[in-house]
Amino acid sequence: LCNEYGDGNDQFKHLLRCYLVLENFAASLDNVASKLGSDWTIIASRSPIISCIQFASQDVNWKPMLNYYKRRLKYLGVDAFLVLDYGNNIQSNEEAVQMGFKRMWNRGRKFEWEAFNTYERYKSFLQRAEQIKSDVVEAMKKDKFFHYKEIPFDGFGKRTW
Repeated sequence: LCNEYGDGNDQFKHLLRCYLVLENFAASLDNVASKLGSDWTIIASRSPIISCIQFASQDVNWKPMLNYYKRRLKYLGVDAFLVLDYGNNIQSNEEAVQMGFKRMWNRGRKFEWEAFNTYERYKSFLQRAEQIKSDVVEAMKKDKFFHYKEIPFDGFGKRTW
């Protein structure tokens, strides 16, 4: 890995960060599984594989990451992985994007304020993230290990699933 990316250049750092996101999630599953025994179901609010690829600030080759993640989860005894996702519905709804920006701004996290100091920057970032996500989602839909289900988005209030 280091030979391909040099001695820790930015591209390598972003790739490493993506793998660390996946490994941290796998480690948390391992920890929970050790407490639950052999029959368990865990639901996460986001798919770590989609998140780490979407939010990488540089392009990363997601195919080896998806394979690594699947192998890692199978090693932990995971038989199948259900991904519930809003699809691209949010980005096509201007009101929802504006609401998301307001929620982010009201949370008051300094790193979010610095990264998304304008609505235009926030919206542009989300549009890029959705474009990247679509390839990953298509691969997950074709894979028998991942079970991808798109759910309707009806605002940030009550859950419909």
